[in-house]
Amino acid sequence: MIRRIQTLDEIVEAVREIGFLAFVDRRWAGLSVADRSPASIWTTNDQQLNPWYWRHRILEAGDICYGMFFARKLGFISIDFFPDFVAVRRGMDDAPALFRRGMISLEALRLYEAVPPGEAMTLSEAGELAELAGSPLDRAARELMDATLWTTVEFVRRRTKSGREYGWPVARYARAEDACGDTDFFRSRPFNPAASRRRILDAARSHALSPLDGTIERRLLFGAMKPRRDLALR
Repeated sequence: MIRRIQTLDEIVEAVREIGFLAFVDRRWAGLSVADRSPASIWTTNDQQLNPWYWRHRILEAGDICYGMFFARKLGFISIDFFPDFVAVRRGMDDAPALFRRGMISLEALRLYEAVPPGEAMTLSEAGELAELAGSPLDRAARELMDATLWTTVEFVRRRTKSGREYGWPVARYARAEDACGDTDFFRSRPFNPAASRRRILDAARSHALSPLDGTIERRLLFGAMKPRRDLALR
């Protein structure tokens, strides 16, 4: 049982053991990195201690997805668990179907379609193609991750015209099916939203450090999306 997290390897181990983990929110009953780590490591400038410096390296594990999955807040989901979140949040719907149902905005649909299958882009690159910028662009990206349509595939450094790297690493995003390495990944898994719901909640309850409340359960199952009745009740 994972109790405390103070290193990159311990985050990876915890995500693999639990199946998912929020990042900075301390209201997750032990189901977030922040819940399970000392507050002091989040404010230090030591890159070996501060979790903000570890995120791009966690993706190198190869079996962990990272993005704004939990009510548009950052977190991690293991690739093994990701199809369960897809089943509960959107079923077999793609982005156009979710838009028709009113589950994502037109801006989110435009951003999704700006990144072709098999490709990855930074948010600014995708936003330029979708003709989105600023707050509308940020909101659209959060919607896509919350709906399990998008995930982070890597972090890259910006470069000057001379080729010198600078600044914080910037995320590159891709369609979730592509990021998992197999476009048929979700279709090959048994599709049962009710079973996926039970699996997510059973994992959360067995690893939580205190009883879960309805808010945490809803954020896990649906993020910030409105629950689809045909999936939520199956």
